[in-house]
Amino acid sequence: MIEDPLYNYSVTSDSLTWSRITPVEETHRLIAYFEEALGKRRSEPDAQKALTVARVLAFLNNAQQALVVGGDSARETLRACRKGFTYAQALAVLRTNRVFGAAGVLLKTSPKLYHILYGIYIKRTYKM
Repeated sequence: MIEDPLYNYSVTSDSLTWSRITPVEETHRLIAYFEEALGKRRSEPDAQKALTVARVLAFLNNAQQALVVGGDSARETLRACRKGFTYAQALAVLRTNRVFGAAGVLLKTSPKLYHILYGIYIKRTYKM
């Protein structure tokens, strides 16, 4: 057990991750890094499944930043995030993790409803 933590993470409305939108290009680089890190294993079914989940989650996270932060670039970021994964990938994630898969399908089909439901979630979870 660590008595004095070296890093104290908290989520508030002015946290860096809650106050800026990560450029979508960084999310594409992250996915490319995952693909490269898998190396020869990339073609294996389990690796493909993990890569698909990672892709959907990465773009969901980026979209959530756009929805929370808003501003001039939010609409274009949201559009780019929706293009970052396919319906087939969202449905594949649905079979692995219902919540994340459903979030992916909902973001693809109705960003407005996704925004409402995500807003409810963060208010309840983070008391913000």
